[in-house]
Amino acid sequence: MALIEQLREEAAPYLSVFERVPTDMILWQAGEPDRREVTKIRGVPYREAGKPWPLDTEGAPLNFVAQFCFSDSRDLVPPLPGDVLLIFAAGQTLLSLVDNQPFYVVRWGDGLLFEWVSLGDFPLATAAEIPATPWPVMPCFGSLYRTWDCRVPPDFDLPESHDGIAVLDGSKIGGVCPWILDRDYTRLDRELGIPGTYLCTLGSVR
Repeated sequence: MALIEQLREEAAPYLSVFERVPTDMILWQAGEPDRREVTKIRGVPYREAGKPWPLDTEGAPLNFVAQFCFSDSRDLVPPLPGDVLLIFAAGQTLLSLVDNQPFYVVRWGDGLLFEWVSLGDFPLATAAEIPATPWPVMPCFGSLYRTWDCRVPPDFDLPESHDGIAVLDGSKIGGVCPWILDRDYTRLDRELGIPGTYLCTLGSVR
């Protein structure tokens, strides 16, 4: 993040003409946080104790992928049905060994589930309540860093060296959606007829 900020200072003549959209970048740390509700990957979710665990279409327990906590980012997103968004996905298939390490693929299409939770005073699920799944992912938790994205018109020819710093591509809440193939951030609504607002991105911690 420090490197990105340095590059942005160097690219200021190119970026200063564009609208800045605030975003909360998520800076990852390994391990479990002291506060259960914060944004995290894997580990123990912010979920009520005793609540049935979600299952895939074959009856197998879904993997807890991550959770996003929006309580400190309310000014960046529209009204939401809860404070914490839990993300679950179906199990995975072991394809092969890559560099003598198992290579897994998560079957997103077979069962992706979103669950909203409001912050409250209720008993939370413990690690013992989480079903065993074969997905070997190290738990991480995030700290928020308030910065900005640039709303760059899709037809603007931004220098390639500055493209990745105009719209941040990583785990974040709010800001501008980092589309993989282009910068046309309205195409969901215009071409696919899917109204909605960009909320967040879960990027790779690698």
